[in-house]
Amino acid sequence: MGTRRFLPEKYHGTHPDEKSTAADALKHSTDLECGDTYNNLNKSLSSGLITEKDIDASMRRILKGWFELGMLDPKSSVHWNSIPYTVVDSEEHKQQALKMAQKSIVLMKNDKNVLPLNKNIKKIAVVGPNADDGLMQLGNYNGTPSSIVTILEGIRTKFPNAEIIYEKGSEVTDPSSRTSLYQNFLSQKNGEKGMKVEFFNNNEFKGSPANISVNKTGISYNSFGGTQLAPNVGRENTSAKISGIFKSTYTGEVIFSASTSDVYTLFVNGKEVATRKGPDARHPSEFPVKMEKGKEYNIELQHRQIGKYVSITFDVYRKYPVNFAVVKEKVKDAEVIIFAGGLSPSLEGEEMMVNAEGFKGGDKTNIELPKVQRELLAELRKTGKPVVFVLCTGSALGLEQDEKIMTPW
Repeated sequence: MGTRRFLPEKYHGTHPDEKSTAADALKHSTDLECGDTYNNLNKSLSSGLITEKDIDASMRRILKGWFELGMLDPKSSVHWNSIPYTVVDSEEHKQQALKMAQKSIVLMKNDKNVLPLNKNIKKIAVVGPNADDGLMQLGNYNGTPSSIVTILEGIRTKFPNAEIIYEKGSEVTDPSSRTSLYQNFLSQKNGEKGMKVEFFNNNEFKGSPANISVNKTGISYNSFGGTQLAPNVGRENTSAKISGIFKSTYTGEVIFSASTSDVYTLFVNGKEVATRKGPDARHPSEFPVKMEKGKEYNIELQHRQIGKYVSITFDVYRKYPVNFAVVKEKVKDAEVIIFAGGLSPSLEGEEMMVNAEGFKGGDKTNIELPKVQRELLAELRKTGKPVVFVLCTGSALGLEQDEKIMTPW
């Protein structure tokens, strides 16, 4: 793990300056630092906080790893270089990923032995903010999959003869509900579903893109931890154009939401809707746009990298107030209610621009399940039907009296 810049005005305030931070980390065996604090090691050395012997010891361990991986050998003699890119997302790897996901699921509680569900069940209600959210399943450090099977889709596949009632119910923390409209995008006129994504190896959109793809699952990219944005795309000084033709399915407000590093601009039909920079870009922002049913709109998000890392998140949805009474009425006749809730990587992570109730900067201020989900669960229990809680989380949560809990993480 690398150190962070522990400056009082930006991070945790444990050291007086960067040279002290770098020196302390080096002496305590942090050999490889993922940020830029180690650029100050010369200052640490000249100030007498470390010695050349300290640096040499760390360098030996790093170089040993390089040698073992063949990083200084001719490419032709290194086994890893012979692995073709076609292994990425191969059928064998998909099956292995499925197996790992299945084996990682933990059954935490199963009072009255409701699980496993009877294969002949006739009506299942699926409720909750995480039930049909594919991006939630990816976590904080991830690549971009070719396809995602959501919890809702998996249940529909597993029970093809059952009636599946789906109600989102609420967001993870927000007392409103959103219905994603990403599936309304086409990459071009009469083209594939999804958005066209173009990455450039300069931050001014010049020349030919280094990579062009169609994203069918949802816009969520980051280069943290050395992750490559896409094949042939560099890690610094990049830019991106994300575009698509959006066909509105209703007349009213459509919400576009964006959060990125550095700077972005959102265009609708070639007209600039918003530009955000720095902290304003990192903080998730919503942009309501009035649209008419059946009409098509050209949407484009442009992002320019200025700093060392890239993050780009973009979505489109319809937003409406939560009504628990309506949800309860719709699911009351189901034989079982599956509630997919918990947390999301958009809430818990490293140094995040999040200040929702119970969360601050990627950390929790309250260990309980978010209030809106507790209230929704209380209404679902009033139906008298068994409630199976599928808990999606990356950290500990305080839970109440649910009888059936399984955690896929």
